[in-house]
Amino acid sequence: MQDLVMPYACDDDSLKADSYVYRLTSVMMEAGEKLGRRFDQTVRYEEMMRKAGFVDIQVVKFKWPLNTWPKDPYYKEIGAWMQLNTDQGIEAFVMALATRVLGWSQEEALVFCAKVRKELYDTRVHAYLSM
Repeated sequence: MQDLVMPYACDDDSLKADSYVYRLTSVMMEAGEKLGRRFDQTVRYEEMMRKAGFVDIQVVKFKWPLNTWPKDPYYKEIGAWMQLNTDQGIEAFVMALATRVLGWSQEEALVFCAKVRKELYDTRVHAYLSM
């Protein structure tokens, strides 16, 4: 199994709780909870697998930067791919959840996506996804 851990994380407080990038995961988590498909269950996968009878479970954790902020070339490349994935997929991530589940208008959702995109390119924010 492979999945991301929400919300986005940051080790140096450069990701603020009121930022649009952080709010992106909050929006997804709120909508997921309303749908009965919580997005914060990844941390329970090992426990769930043990209860299902699996043994020799190995948990491998990764940090995937949200943009190109890392100095290390390996993580900078991962960050570039994550930035591209998020930029190109933001509307697919947000539109149905925001409009159908949370009651936003299409315009509100598109404005939100634009604000997330703008912040996504700020390399002063050292956000990452735990995988």
